[in-house]
Amino acid sequence: MIGGLVLVLGVVLTPIQPASAALPCPTVIAHRGNTAAGGPTESSIGAFQATFGTGSKWIETDVRFTKDAVPVLMHDSTVDRTTTGTGYVANLTAAQFAALRMNDGQSPPTLDQALGLLRDNPDRRLIMEVKAMTSSQDQILLDKLSGLESQVYVNAFAAQLASIQRLKAANPLLQISMATYSPVLPPPPGLSGEDMEFTYVTAERVQELHAAGMIVRAWVSNGPTGWQALRNVGVDAIMTDQTSAYMRWAAVECPAVPPEPTEPTEPPDETPPTVSQSAPGDGAEVSGTVQVTGAASDDVGVDTVSLLVDGATVASAPGGPAGAVALSWDSVTVANGTHTLRLQARDEAGNIGQSDVVSVTVQNEDQADVTPPSAPSGLARTISGFSVRLTWAASTDNVGVTGYTVYRSGVAIGTTTTATTYTDSAAPPGRTHTYTVRASDAADNTSAASTGVSATLPADRTAPTSPTGLRATPGATGTRQITLTWNASTDNAGVTNYYLFRGNSKYRLLGKVLTFTNTGLTAGTSYTYKVYAIDASGNWSGASGKISARAR
Repeated sequence: MIGGLVLVLGVVLTPIQPASAALPCPTVIAHRGNTAAGGPTESSIGAFQATFGTGSKWIETDVRFTKDAVPVLMHDSTVDRTTTGTGYVANLTAAQFAALRMNDGQSPPTLDQALGLLRDNPDRRLIMEVKAMTSSQDQILLDKLSGLESQVYVNAFAAQLASIQRLKAANPLLQISMATYSPVLPPPPGLSGEDMEFTYVTAERVQELHAAGMIVRAWVSNGPTGWQALRNVGVDAIMTDQTSAYMRWAAVECPAVPPEPTEPTEPPDETPPTVSQSAPGDGAEVSGTVQVTGAASDDVGVDTVSLLVDGATVASAPGGPAGAVALSWDSVTVANGTHTLRLQARDEAGNIGQSDVVSVTVQNEDQADVTPPSAPSGLARTISGFSVRLTWAASTDNVGVTGYTVYRSGVAIGTTTTATTYTDSAAPPGRTHTYTVRASDAADNTSAASTGVSATLPADRTAPTSPTGLRATPGATGTRQITLTWNASTDNAGVTNYYLFRGNSKYRLLGKVLTFTNTGLTAGTSYTYKVYAIDASGNWSGASGKISARAR
């Protein structure tokens, strides 16, 4: 089912009443995009776009984190089944993941690419089922989802429920739901819905969840018999691999809520354009500006034609009559080596057709460096008084890292050259700040941000007064001890500790006492002492006057 992230694109669901003749059809959710046989590979940008062309507004997919903490879309824990690569997602860097090719030639997408489909289309929504996320990765998702709270739902099975509840606590505007088999009642705190495996759905369970204020989604049902049964028991949404078939079924079963037909009297256009590429040919060596030519035709009309390089769109042009296609591509924008080309056409109904993938070798002299450094890793912080010291592991680059930029709560505050430490002594007190670091190279390529770390600085910057009246009294002969006393310091918030120094070294943290007996000394030896006061915010006073005494 949901192995990770559900892209929900459409209206916000609200619980519906028990089944009746006028009951609307549940909202359709495309399982991992458009996974019907013969379509684009699951959980790919092509699959999502194909789904939108059917009139559906909901997409389901999965999110996982790479080795360097970049969220990407992949249902399985490994990339073996849906790409040409092998290995666990969590063992690959973002760069290694991006270099893979899915079974249909597309690049496997990142979460950022999926969110890009939402930002330009406010009627679409995303349900994210989180898998294998650690608390250190919370801020990454919170930052990426900021501003999209009305379009994003966060989903998880029980094993990751605590993860999404942490996200909800950090950003109450987020909507979270739980993937289940049998319903969980009473619902865990913060949930707005439960997503149930469809064979476990009954009218009684749906009614119980609706009574608790929960939205109910069912996964994964793939035929009219199951869809009708789920409609009859009142579920709010159905996840399916057969999105186009569901839309046709819903157009008949629920004519009061048509699936956005372009012409009510005509069947929807579901035929994708036919696309071919003629030049450059497979295995060609190219350089400079490359003319990519081919042909595109459609039974209704081609809306746009695009050129995809390594699965990403680099050029587009309006469609026209069936016939020749020519798009220009500046090959200097990619590194020398092997790259894939593919022409893609979209018709007026949103159906997408693609040519076969062609591999070419780019060979440009004086190739510009367009490869960014890797994101800094292992960012850690240490708070000392009112300063925050940051350390991180060095980034790597195909040419060489030339510097790092440090950000406090998203604002650049300083740079280093090759040093992997930075001290922020100007952070406003009494607030929590989130720090990230980005690496750059000589060509001004900038890495992705490191994982963020937070630091909370105390609000009180007033130090206690220095202790006064320090006295040292040796004990009787043979006791080998010296008793110290002093007068209390004052502070705007309150002294919490005194620190005794013997000689020039810290000797003992004493708490709030105003006297201390130093025992176990060497008879005939002179000892020198001083005392400092400390408040709850860690502010240190100046030293008391020094005093010396000889043990007996």
